[in-house]
Amino acid sequence: MACRIKKFAILFFMTFSFMVNAKYTIAIYTDQKDNKNANEYVELMQKTFPFNVYEIDYKIIGLEPKDLPCRVETDYKPGTAPSDPKTKVSESSVKCDQVALIKKTQEMHADQAMVIKTDTEFAGSGGDIAMITTATPVSALLHEFLHVLGFCDDYEYKAKDADIFCKDDGSVQNGVNAVIITPKDNYKGDSDARRLHWSAITWNKLIENRTPITNSNGSKLGTGDINKDLAPANNTNSFTILDDPIGLYKGKVCNNASKPIVVWHPGGKVSIMDNHTAGLGVAYEKLVMKILDSKGVKRKSNAPEKEDDDEVILVQPNKPAGKNQSYYGESNPPASDSSTKTYDQRNPFKVLGDLLKDAIYGNGSQSK
Repeated sequence: MACRIKKFAILFFMTFSFMVNAKYTIAIYTDQKDNKNANEYVELMQKTFPFNVYEIDYKIIGLEPKDLPCRVETDYKPGTAPSDPKTKVSESSVKCDQVALIKKTQEMHADQAMVIKTDTEFAGSGGDIAMITTATPVSALLHEFLHVLGFCDDYEYKAKDADIFCKDDGSVQNGVNAVIITPKDNYKGDSDARRLHWSAITWNKLIENRTPITNSNGSKLGTGDINKDLAPANNTNSFTILDDPIGLYKGKVCNNASKPIVVWHPGGKVSIMDNHTAGLGVAYEKLVMKILDSKGVKRKSNAPEKEDDDEVILVQPNKPAGKNQSYYGESNPPASDSSTKTYDQRNPFKVLGDLLKDAIYGNGSQSK
C-alpha cells in the first residue's frame, strides 16, 4: 500500500511559502524537445479541481538529456532481449538524483520538482519528486504528485508486491487516504463500529453522522466496497457532485498478500490512485484541499469557502515509499532527518504526526 510521500523534514513546501498563504510554484524538468508533455500536464492541473482553485505557478525547465540527472530502469530476465516486454522482471521506473534536483529547485525559489523524462517505456515514480516518462500519460504524473502529498495506491497489488508492501507485523500504519482495520466477525450496530474504529479513520471528520460505516444492519464493517465506476474528471470550481458519500469503503490493495490485510478508503468509486484515467472523487478532493491549506497554499477567490472542520491533517507517512524507489541508490539518497526512526525506508505508512504538529504549531504546542 505505497504512499510515496516526501519526508516532511525535506520540505518541498519550503519554509518561505509554508503557512504564509503564498503562491506555490512547481518546477517541471524535462528533456523533451518541444515540452509537449509538460505543457499538457500544466493544462491538466489548471483545469482539475481542486488544484485549479489554488494559486499555483508552473515553470517548465527544458534541459538537454545529459543535464537531466534521471534515467529509466527496467529489469529483464538474464539472456533475453530487452526489447521483448514479455521478458520483463519488474515494471520500469524513473530514477533521479533527487538531491541535485532538490537543490536546483530551491535555488530557483520553487516549492516542488517534477520530472518528465524522454523514454519509450511506460514508467512513473514518486517520493519527493513526481516523475514519469514521455511514453506515460500525464495523468499518471498527477497520480505520482498525489503520492508526494501523502496519498496511497488504491489498485490491487500483484502477489510479489503485496508481500513487500502489505506487512502483517504491526509496522504498517494508517495514511491519508487508506487505513488498515481488521474487522470483527460481527458488530452490535454502527455505534459499536464507530466506538471501536473511529479514531483509526484519518478522514473521520469528513464522514457525516448519517453515513454508516457498517452494512448488513450494522453487523458488518464498511459503508460498502469500492465499486467499478470511475470517479469522473472534475473541471469545475467546486466538489464533484453525485458521488458516493464519504465513508469507509473496503479496498483491494493488499488482497493478494500471503497474509491479506484489509484496507479501507474514504470514497466508493475508483479513483486516480487506482486508475490514471479516473478523477479524484469528492473524498480525495477534500483531502487534497486540507493538505494544500495546511501547507499555506493560497486559495483563489473562486475557491469554495473553508468548511468548519477544515483542520490540518496530522497523519503523514514517513519516507518515499513504494515499488519505484526513485533515487540513485544509497550513496545519494534524499536528505533525511536522522532523528526520525523508521523500520524500513520503503514502508508505506510511517506516521509523522508529532513532527508535523511541531512544524505547524511549534514545539510543545497542541493542535486543536
